Amino acid sequence: MKIALAWQATEEEAARIRSRLPKNCIVVVPPRRPFVDRLICDPADLIEIARDAEVIMGWLIPRAVILAASKLQLVSYFHAGCDHLDLKLLQERGVRVANSSGANAIPVAEHAMAMVLGLGKRLIGHHRAITNVDYIRLEEGAFYSVELAGKTLAVVGLGAIGHHIAKRAKAFDMRVLAVKRDPLVDRGVADEVVGPDRLHTVLEPAHFVVLSIPLTQETLYLIDDKELRRMRKDAFLVNISRGQLLREGALYQALTEGWIAGFAADVWWDYADTQPSGYHYNVPSRWGIHRLPNVLCSGNSASNVPEVKYRLLDQGAENIAAFVRGEQAPSLIDLARGY
Repeated sequence: MKIALAWQATEEEAARIRSRLPKNCIVVVPPRRPFVDRLICDPADLIEIARDAEVIMGWLIPRAVILAASKLQLVSYFHAGCDHLDLKLLQERGVRVANSSGANAIPVAEHAMAMVLGLGKRLIGHHRAITNVDYIRLEEGAFYSVELAGKTLAVVGLGAIGHHIAKRAKAFDMRVLAVKRDPLVDRGVADEVVGPDRLHTVLEPAHFVVLSIPLTQETLYLIDDKELRRMRKDAFLVNISRGQLLREGALYQALTEGWIAGFAADVWWDYADTQPSGYHYNVPSRWGIHRLPNVLCSGNSASNVPEVKYRLLDQGAENIAAFVRGEQAPSLIDLARGY
């Protein structure tokens, strides 16, 4: 069975994958190019090695590659969220998808809590005041910190990342509310878990709301003006999942008109008409949300730790090995649901 790697893998990475696969597997790596980022490769190179591949593995798998891979049976995807894959096309072709659920859960949860602390402790304002040598009025509202103990944190999405966020929030003696598709299954340490139809019941009392839910047709623009108006005026919103969970214009209004106190994000909006298409780092927010004084920003870096890469390689190889043996890949997703 031929496995095409969709990035410019090092010899060490390719060897690690081969060592975890059955002997009848052939792992093929695209040629090295002097790209700025080796985690992507020339689509033409990938099409060439994927034409007769049964499996494609990697971070970025363009639609053109899927169309060219006539023997494709499995995609081993190095993301938990699969919204950037053409799931409809894969479903039509009978191709299965195994994601990397849980591989990045720990660092992403840590990053979410760093943002909770950064917002609650007013670190942006304090940092700017010190670097500008401004006088800090300790009793001024803009510099009042939030004591996390006893406060309420709402986790919207109680998957692997959500569970780790909840555990860390409990370590700060916070009350944890959560939203989950099936609120009766795997509740973890959350004090209360509700279904999506009761989202408003966790938004209203929460001092912090963290979005850790996959982007699907059901969750697209889940947080709009109605939801933002339900939140406390002293509440902070954190997004570590996908930009399109939030209606951008409504969030801008909420932040500039005082509906909520602040916002932090590691993920931003994708714009179809940018250059190149879908690339969002050059314009994190067309509304300029990233420039607002009550916003804390990072750029898709929450999972950028060395441990994650090795978990991705190992989990991906485990999915492929199970598939080759005729078993169900452990991280197989439901293509209709999108996760």
